[in-house]
Amino acid sequence: MTIQTAGKIRAILLDWDGTIADSFPLIYLMYQEFFKKAFKTDFPFTIQNFKKQYTFDWEKNYRIFGMEELIPCGQESYITFMNKNNSKIELFSGMAEILQRLSKKYKLGMVTSNHEELIRERLQKSKIEKLFDCIVDCNFNLEENGILKPFQKPNPEPLLYCLNQISQKNGLIISPNEAAMVGDHHCDIEAGLNARTGLVVGAGWGDRTPEELQAFASEKNASNVIILENHLQLADVFGV
Repeated sequence: MTIQTAGKIRAILLDWDGTIADSFPLIYLMYQEFFKKAFKTDFPFTIQNFKKQYTFDWEKNYRIFGMEELIPCGQESYITFMNKNNSKIELFSGMAEILQRLSKKYKLGMVTSNHEELIRERLQKSKIEKLFDCIVDCNFNLEENGILKPFQKPNPEPLLYCLNQISQKNGLIISPNEAAMVGDHHCDIEAGLNARTGLVVGAGWGDRTPEELQAFASEKNASNVIILENHLQLADVFGV
């Protein structure tokens, strides 16, 4: 399943949740707990319905799932919950080995909407933290007109910054068209397209189905997007 586009790739940027880590069951459990604690009743969404409506914007999620009044303490509650339960998150089976193989041929970076400190804890457990030259998380911001402004996917800036940090660390100049973006959500695909990466890989094993990701990619009419059904296919695509 090797594709010609992957031949010029020198760096791979990956998302975390739903791409490297099978974290969605724990995220669903978190919403269940928050909802029941606040409203004294069970969370009224099955995991299937929750998954279909879940987005990367946590404030939007709270509104979608009837938890808007919890927004003021949302981030603090998330950190508290994850600090307590982060050890329950596991990488997709075989993912650590695939990343190790990829790292021998490509420079690796991560662009995520999660928190770096939580991710590093899991990477250390799996003994793969050193494979990543840069991790850009939800706290990424840049100065604009003298004011620090947050930037998140699908904005290309987090990807471009990550790629720049990888280049600097390794004494290289890696252009966006020599990089690939791998992620399981529409915003990952769009971020890769906005950053003009040479290859965009939709991770159909995560939050969104391969069909949903393919439909979104088709709307963008991009020739450098491929959708995979299984994370093990990464080895074939990148020739490792």
